[in-house]
Amino acid sequence: MASDVTLFWSEKAIRDLENILEYLKSEWTTKEVNQFRTSLKYRLNLIKNYPKLFSPSTAKPNLRRSVLSKQTSIYYHINSQDQRVTIVRLFDNRMDIGKL
Repeated sequence: MASDVTLFWSEKAIRDLENILEYLKSEWTTKEVNQFRTSLKYRLNLIKNYPKLFSPSTAKPNLRRSVLSKQTSIYYHINSQDQRVTIVRLFDNRMDIGKL
């Protein structure tokens, strides 16, 4: 599995991203918002090019977890058969993992 992988976003992950960006825009400067976007884009490229780079989640073994920041992790699912990676959640690390 290499760079011919297609990334998809779940509805929850899209809502998570919208909420994070809304919060950042209201509480932080444009610089911090842009830093978040840059970090996210970089991490998504890593996931796309090397989907198995990050370890399976201990709480949800069918998902892999990539820590984006102290506050946020990316949870994603790999479907090797159709070269598809789905971003399942951008999850607040302070929340109960059971809510994933």
